Amino acid sequence: MSVQQARIQAAYLDQIGIQQWMPRQILPAAKPSPDWVYRFAHPADLLGEDDEIMQALAPQAHKPVEPHAERRAITQIGEALEISAPDDVSAEVNSSNVRRAAVAELTADESSKEGQPASVSSVKRSVEPAPRYKIVMARAGRLLLIDNLPIRAREGFSNKHKRLLAGIVQALGESPQSITLPITLEWPMLAGKTLDQGPHEARKHVQRQLSFMQKESGLETIILFGEGLANWVVGEAVVETQGQLQPLHQTGLNYLVTQSLSQALNMPGAKQQIWSDLQPLV
Repeated sequence: MSVQQARIQAAYLDQIGIQQWMPRQILPAAKPSPDWVYRFAHPADLLGEDDEIMQALAPQAHKPVEPHAERRAITQIGEALEISAPDDVSAEVNSSNVRRAAVAELTADESSKEGQPASVSSVKRSVEPAPRYKIVMARAGRLLLIDNLPIRAREGFSNKHKRLLAGIVQALGESPQSITLPITLEWPMLAGKTLDQGPHEARKHVQRQLSFMQKESGLETIILFGEGLANWVVGEAVVETQGQLQPLHQTGLNYLVTQSLSQALNMPGAKQQIWSDLQPLV
């Protein structure tokens, strides 16, 4: 790049708000710069306006198309191929013949495709309806706490839920300060009719988060606050038995099902039922 080209580039960059910096001396331990870098001067630092730079920056008008330029180009190509350029009538006839041949070829292809069986990719795959859930997960020492929130609840996992959960954790022998930041999982997660958001994908979404929270050592029991959670945590068609420790397959963990924290906050007698269900962990 020459000094003049560098000045034009700097002027362009300056117009869009980008400031360009150039070294004034050889930097230690740096790769040598081209010679023009040390002769460079920003256009704004020059005393007078550089005519070449201003001319380069000035918008150039489009060059008008010369009349019959396309015709002359066809003639030149024809001469190079040792054929004469077609006149207007023959060119029109040839172009119409080409169009008719293309239409005939496409029609033949479509008719041949009609007799062929449909490919596997063209068969529409049936998409199962997406289930809905709102699940909150938190870890507290040896316990993994999973609560089933009402789907239409506006407040979500409120401070009342957190205080109740802290009291339960303390009653089970763990410190309330050990409760990790609650994580909320909602399904369906994405919008779109073509995406697979059926029960299988919904369960995988929960299982991925479970495997992540089980990486820390010391986990013994998963407490499921709410009906229906065992379907996502344990597996399909699992029998939910409240207040009983059940083994979680191939993990060495146990799980226990009780009522949700939202039920305990809104239904009389639900807290007593939760405490009764948690007795195997006391």
